[in-house]
Amino acid sequence: MNMDIHQKCPYCHHVIEKALEQPFSELSYPPSTYFTRQGIVPDTSSAEHDAIINDISCGKSQISDIDERIGRLQGILQELEKEKKRMKTYVVERQTIFAPIRRLPADVLGEIFRMVAIDIMCDTKTPLPSISYVSYFWRSVSIELSELWSNVTIVLEPRLSRRNYEGVLETCLSRSNGRPFSFELHADFWGVARDNIFIAVVDLLLSHSRRWKNIFLKIPIQAHDQFLRARDAVPLLESVSLYGERPSPINWFENAPELRTLRLKYMPSPLIRCPWDQITTLHLDGSYTLVKSLYATLTQTSNLQELDIYVSAGRVQLPSDITHPVELQHLKKLSIRSNSAPVQNVGSILSIISATSLDELVVTTDNGVNKKEIIDRVISLVKGSMARKRLTVTLGDDYSVGEALTHLLLEIPGADAALQFEISTCTVEFLEAFMVKSKHLTLPDGIQLYNPFRIRSLGCQETIRDLIVATSNNPGLFKEEVSLDIRRQRGKLSFQRFLNSSQISDRKLYEGEIHITHARLLINEVE
Repeated sequence: MNMDIHQKCPYCHHVIEKALEQPFSELSYPPSTYFTRQGIVPDTSSAEHDAIINDISCGKSQISDIDERIGRLQGILQELEKEKKRMKTYVVERQTIFAPIRRLPADVLGEIFRMVAIDIMCDTKTPLPSISYVSYFWRSVSIELSELWSNVTIVLEPRLSRRNYEGVLETCLSRSNGRPFSFELHADFWGVARDNIFIAVVDLLLSHSRRWKNIFLKIPIQAHDQFLRARDAVPLLESVSLYGERPSPINWFENAPELRTLRLKYMPSPLIRCPWDQITTLHLDGSYTLVKSLYATLTQTSNLQELDIYVSAGRVQLPSDITHPVELQHLKKLSIRSNSAPVQNVGSILSIISATSLDELVVTTDNGVNKKEIIDRVISLVKGSMARKRLTVTLGDDYSVGEALTHLLLEIPGADAALQFEISTCTVEFLEAFMVKSKHLTLPDGIQLYNPFRIRSLGCQETIRDLIVATSNNPGLFKEEVSLDIRRQRGKLSFQRFLNSSQISDRKLYEGEIHITHARLLINEVE
């Protein structure tokens, strides 16, 4: 079988093509056109009949032979593919011998390990980080790095043996070599407080409580009593995250001198006894039921810098005895999120907070209720702060993007603004509404408002009305891309505002952004 289609001239060495030969040149195909063209069926007693029957029999035999050859070739091809993969693996393994990383000294390799693996928790069933399985050299380097062993996550499940948990924990505690130790403990099953495995693990952790740095506990309410022995024995503790309900106070980290971060989920903040005046970062996720209790908590957090609140469901009324907001003078970032709670809950929380140093504000609510209260509260909070970096407001489906943007822009003094809409009709609607409301408007300190917009439409309709054509020629202002299946009527307002000052020369200019989104599915709209 010759498949070569090229041949070389023996004199000039010019390569020329030649006819492709049949891969099975020994097969024969006797002609039978006479009978097919004439429509004649040969007599069964004739020699032609016997010859045709013989041709058919030989053809079937040859088909079987070809199938057999194809099968053998397919088997050979499969084996060759397997051998090719094995050879590739062999070559790659040999090439790694000369990899530059193998020539790195142990101290440099250790620094790389620290950079990429220091925050990765150890697996609950594997006593070594995965890098220790690469080679003996890597294993020896990783074992010597105590930082790699100073974090562990333990998920207690009844089906695993006690030896698994204690073995991993003992390995990490030993190889961390006395460094500050962080851990996550998940033990969310009935009767865990009386479980021998849980008690053994907690005992082992408590024996090293003076090394605790960052801890996360997701355990039943009755199991927290096990940690009372750590009271006054957590000098390095910086962060505590608690997940779960608790009917009685938790006070075992009440005297933690280095505690700065507290995260609570479904855990009422009034039940937490801790040095609140030290807390700089506070996250509350469904952890309160009354604005009054939140207010009482915030009055104790005089050094709070970051506050994140996920509003729980249920109506939260503002108590009549709260007459003035709590001043959080060091607060830089405030985030209030709600997916299902009434909008009044968000408004009530905004009304009890004053933050003159606020840099970033995020307010998110999807509930289908009038958002005017949210807008009013946001404006009040922004006016009383610097808002130096970013202001983000995400509204639900029932409030006009144009109306909200107009309201915010008119209330926040500015010298210049840039707007972006993903659907051009929203741009037109906004400008029309704004022109009506802002006609002859003079902002505080005598600032005149005159065509302050640079606008770009990201929608399907790139041609918009003459009203905004002259201001839509700067496509480099915004970089966001538009999703094809889910469109957002998005308004993005970049603003500049002046701090109030009696002297114009003393005014300081700050920049910020306002994002307002109106999310909806684009199902029946084809442009």
